[in-house]
Amino acid sequence: MEVVVIVPKVYNSINNSPSRWTIFPVEPASVATALKLSGHVVTGIDLNLLPQPTDINLEAKIRSINPDVAVFIPQWLGRYDMKAIDSTSFDTVKRAAPGCVRINTGVQATLYPDMELESGYPFEYGLRGEVEETLLALLDAISFGSNLKAIPGLFYVNNGSKYISEKIPSFDLSRMEAVDESIFPRHNYLDRVERGNFRYPRDGQPLTYTQTSRGCHYKCRFCSVIYLRDYSFRQKRLDVIFKEIENGLAAGAKEIHFLDELFGRDRAFLGQFCDEIESRGLQFNWFATCGIPVGYLDLDILKRLKKSGMYRVKIPFESASPRVLNKLLKKPNTVSQGWDVANAVKKTGLETIAAFLVGMPGESKDEMAQTVAMAHDIGFDYTLFSIATPMGGSQLEADVLEQGLANRHEIREKIRGDSVFFETDELKERDLFEVRWKIWSDINFASQAKTKKIAKMFGISENEAADMGVVARQRFQKYINN
Repeated sequence: MEVVVIVPKVYNSINNSPSRWTIFPVEPASVATALKLSGHVVTGIDLNLLPQPTDINLEAKIRSINPDVAVFIPQWLGRYDMKAIDSTSFDTVKRAAPGCVRINTGVQATLYPDMELESGYPFEYGLRGEVEETLLALLDAISFGSNLKAIPGLFYVNNGSKYISEKIPSFDLSRMEAVDESIFPRHNYLDRVERGNFRYPRDGQPLTYTQTSRGCHYKCRFCSVIYLRDYSFRQKRLDVIFKEIENGLAAGAKEIHFLDELFGRDRAFLGQFCDEIESRGLQFNWFATCGIPVGYLDLDILKRLKKSGMYRVKIPFESASPRVLNKLLKKPNTVSQGWDVANAVKKTGLETIAAFLVGMPGESKDEMAQTVAMAHDIGFDYTLFSIATPMGGSQLEADVLEQGLANRHEIREKIRGDSVFFETDELKERDLFEVRWKIWSDINFASQAKTKKIAKMFGISENEAADMGVVARQRFQKYINN
């Protein structure tokens, strides 16, 4: 079959404007490669790279290809806050190629298939979870007329009746080969860096993205990754990981960001990863964007990681309360481990990012204050505060739904912005917004030296960095005045 793999536009999660964060599409590239290896003719189209107006240029491309199938696959299934695929893109494909079968995938399709069908979006089939194998099965079924309901993760409407598979499929990454660089040419993405964010590469140098794994073996109560990834952790073979790294470097990248939800199966993998970089004689800067677990790290492994090219590290400390950390968040590490890692990191000279989460049901005001104090005392270069959010498929979402604190439609619409979904007896919306905006600003922009450091990390001027803090404080002041 002639298949077009389309990467939908990415929108800013707060104001719904087109996002600046246009990454190399790691999962569309994987799916496209699997299709090509199975004998299909594959073309990749990234709507984020098309000139304006997007619809006219997409229509022209589809007319020139006249595909049998168009499958929409977002950049990365781990972007749980991603907006649903723009329905006009489905319309454009049908207008340009009336006989083309349109397939919907991604976060929204995985979490809310019933809502996707009810939305009236013009697609023929939807697929949940990771789609490499299920898409191939669907294409075979379309070609040969086999039983659609035997395909895991499929949903569609037939004669007015909805069918939704309960299965969330995953793909065995040990079978994966390195992505075909000709389908989504990597060099097209090297200069599309996200200025003004901690994902900005060192000195703005050419950047590319890849994954070494998918999923996570932790069971954090607030996280949707285990649901989106079928409750499993899978890692690519080392030869495939480094083939993709070398392809990125050959394309001109000087820095690589890893989009793993969990970077490394265990501490041993981190050592193997460092050994492989050394044995291959590779030199590049790198950063694991979702962070590295506290339990994997100590001074020895941090020094090895820095020597291998890691120059920035994000640590998910989450909470300074043992009860919140272990009972409410279900994190396996301890607060004392967190302090040990924090002290070790500061001895390495790495750029440091600390991540904390506040507002879990049952968390007290004193416990939140402990976390704020820890964030202040650690003194990392940059500190993130997140408000507990019932992400789709998470245990927290199930608890919120059961307690009637929100419904699924509200969660779906609000999850893409700064939102408070619930208050507790002790923690009110005002308390959480104070941490998220005012305290965040007070910690990160406490001095000219800190502001200067953040400006360099984010690729912005010192005035622009200082303005970030001012805007956050003003936002909180406006909130309390209202």
